[in-house]
Amino acid sequence: NTTILRGTVISDPTRDFDSDTVAPLRADLAKKNGFPLTVEVKTMVQVQLGKLKTKRVGIRVTCDGIRGFQPKNATSKTPTPGTTTNAKCKVDLRIKIWKFTF
Repeated sequence: NTTILRGTVISDPTRDFDSDTVAPLRADLAKKNGFPLTVEVKTMVQVQLGKLKTKRVGIRVTCDGIRGFQPKNATSKTPTPGTTTNAKCKVDLRIKIWKFTF
């Protein structure tokens, strides 16, 4: 199962990027062992045990320890695979009661 993720840098709109902020990011992109990523995915799942089938329940999966790599060619359209050998994932069940999510 292969999933392709497209990423963007999210920052505070009141804060501008200056050369002091961008320099460490460029250094991380140039490293041979990649740059660290934390992935958070919110999705819905349905569990089936024999004939018992549950309704769709929300979960949040947070994975840390993933290393991403910059493509060799800047104009390349093919994605570069990351490494997940040291990845640790945590799954949180999200139960919604009326307007509140726990």
